[in-house]
Amino acid sequence: MSTPFSVNVNTISGLNQSSSSAPATVSASVNSDGTSVDPSTSVANSTASDNPVTAKSKDLTSDDFLKLLMTELQYQDPLSPMDNQAMMTQMAQMESIQSSNSMQKSINDMSASFKGSVSAQQSSAQSMVNATSVSLIGKKVTVKQDNVDWSGAAGQTEDIRVHLGNNDGAQVEILDDKGNILKTLQTSGKDAQNSSTVTWDGTTDAGSYAPAGTYAITIAGQDKDPSLYAFVEDTVQGVQFSSNGAKLEVGGKELTVANVMDVAPDDQTSNFGSISPSAAIELLGKKVRVSQPTITFGGKNMETVQIKVNASKSSLVGINIADAQGVIVARLKGTADATGTATFLWNGETNTGAYADPGTYSVKIDGSATNPSLYSFSEGIVDGIGASSDGVTQLRMNGQTVSLSRIIDISSQS
Repeated sequence: MSTPFSVNVNTISGLNQSSSSAPATVSASVNSDGTSVDPSTSVANSTASDNPVTAKSKDLTSDDFLKLLMTELQYQDPLSPMDNQAMMTQMAQMESIQSSNSMQKSINDMSASFKGSVSAQQSSAQSMVNATSVSLIGKKVTVKQDNVDWSGAAGQTEDIRVHLGNNDGAQVEILDDKGNILKTLQTSGKDAQNSSTVTWDGTTDAGSYAPAGTYAITIAGQDKDPSLYAFVEDTVQGVQFSSNGAKLEVGGKELTVANVMDVAPDDQTSNFGSISPSAAIELLGKKVRVSQPTITFGGKNMETVQIKVNASKSSLVGINIADAQGVIVARLKGTADATGTATFLWNGETNTGAYADPGTYSVKIDGSATNPSLYSFSEGIVDGIGASSDGVTQLRMNGQTVSLSRIIDISSQS
């Protein structure tokens, strides 16, 4: 649905009229959605090249709309003047278009500002979580255990400690990733802390061995009795950061920091020194692993850049080195060693046989989009603490400054 209007003109923008020529007629309408003006023309006794309206089509703007409306008023047929109601409707629609455009621009500006604010808050929150988790290193903690890692190695066993509360015993259930119970274990005989330990040798209730993997732990009845839970109690030896959040290295296990139930000093780990009120300062002298998504190539003669990638032991690893525009300039392949580290040395040579220009390049690892355990990293001892120009706390290691948000793993210097 559109609102039409028309104008008869005898001379517009150079149209030559004679007594024998019929007036030119210009027609246009505003669409019902108020978003555009649809022009059409009917000009008698004139050619397209003579008519400025049809000489070249284009999208009409609000200025064009006003000019066309003023032309209509100026050249309207005195015997058939424009209807006042139609003119008011057209002006109202024009106002609606302008208001809609202004509102949309304001919404877009607000959306961009909000996204920027959320991104900054997330980065700040991540840095705070990382720094807070560091302060737990050297402390004795009690952490609720939700799962157990089973390597599948012959002869391996996993001890699971269960808090019984007022119960004399409990049934421990080992579940697969689909929630199916693979193994049920019975535990009883409480110690002074109302806990008992049960051992899983990797077997299932069907008599077979479970494949290597991570399995969930549940205690029958824990949904009704919160005093029933599996837990680990030991000294925090390190902190690991991943896309799934911070994890503590406790008793040879990696446990979620959100599951910490109790924290206490440990007299046997005084080699870490007293805990400073500033968690960042506590990092001094610690060995840290940080993500290294980019590398810097200086273009010097005989220069090589080392790239380390965390991967599965003895697995094949492929990496792509891309320039600032995202164009892949070099591809390297290697094999991870027994510790799960693949090491590459890049001398700047590109896929074409030429040498890359000096600059910063990104490291893209095959499969990292679906496997967060694949990442490039660097390691070193923290020898200084500082702050960036915007006040964000940074570490100094290997002669470089590193943001706290890039920390993957922290441990005491061996």
